[in-house]
Amino acid sequence: MLLSLLKFDFVAAYRYNPFLLINAPVLLLCFLYSDIQYIKAGETSMGKIKFLLWAEVFLALLFGVVRNLV
Repeated sequence: MLLSLLKFDFVAAYRYNPFLLINAPVLLLCFLYSDIQYIKAGETSMGKIKFLLWAEVFLALLFGVVRNLV
């Protein structure tokens, strides 16, 4: 998938792993938010985005199960 993204072939990247392609920007924003909070406050506080990260884990597991059943 990464090689397809480097070639800007989004259709092939989607065929390899649609879940990761769609959710990569969300995960990137979560980690950027965490880094900015660390720079501002000097501590890692995952309080506001913890629910979003757990939802991503649940959706990834659900996607893996559904993908293997179909």
